[in-house]
Amino acid sequence: MYRVITTYDSKRAKNFYHSYKETDDSSWGNLSCQVLPAHQDINKARACYLTEDNTWMYDAEKYNEIVAAIEEEKKAAQEEADRLSRIPNNEGLYEMVLALMDATNEIATYMDTVVEPLSRLAEIITGGD
Repeated sequence: MYRVITTYDSKRAKNFYHSYKETDDSSWGNLSCQVLPAHQDINKARACYLTEDNTWMYDAEKYNEIVAAIEEEKKAAQEEADRLSRIPNNEGLYEMVLALMDATNEIATYMDTVVEPLSRLAEIITGGD
């Protein structure tokens, strides 16, 4: 005996297969049956509903909705992964700070090499005052 969990689709007013457990425990699942949906693909199985004569009927439109929802989830997950990959981690931040410190040192060295000749030039122009 299979104890099956179904989910209600209000658009179709039907209970669609979700999962099962092979048990006689009536507290598990929301229906009992002798046969499961004939599809090995879990998404195709989840597009099946039990008819009054205890046979599982496949709903192609429901399957297409399930596949579309999965694709949307994958797309959203990829977009989130891409977004997160653009955020620097601690190592990246550390490398940026080191590069900034190096650039600051280079600027300071450059300023030292420019300031001294400019100071001498200013003395010459002002006549040594």
